[in-house]
Amino acid sequence: IGFKGTSISYKKPQAGTTALLKYDFDIPSREFCIQLLRETGVMFTPGSVMEMEGWLRIGYANSPEVLSQGLDLVSNFLSQMDLGNRDVNRDHALSHNLLQPYDSY
Repeated sequence: IGFKGTSISYKKPQAGTTALLKYDFDIPSREFCIQLLRETGVMFTPGSVMEMEGWLRIGYANSPEVLSQGLDLVSNFLSQMDLGNRDVNRDHALSHNLLQPYDSY
């Protein structure tokens, strides 16, 4: 898993289809995951539900194509977080039918 130019680190799991990611942003993990879902359609599990604030859980039991698309969206989201302009990801996801408007969830 790689997110170019971001403050995300992880330890490669020895088995299974999930990994824990450590992030270095000043935002609670629940809020991070809500924003990520709303703006990209990508769902991570917040570390706070596992009593691990500052961490995220990612599942990668998808096809390589879906995983690649999702990771690209996450990379863009992270880049935009640094720039303070997260709407770009939502527009991209909506234009590629990767996300329904949040109000429909």
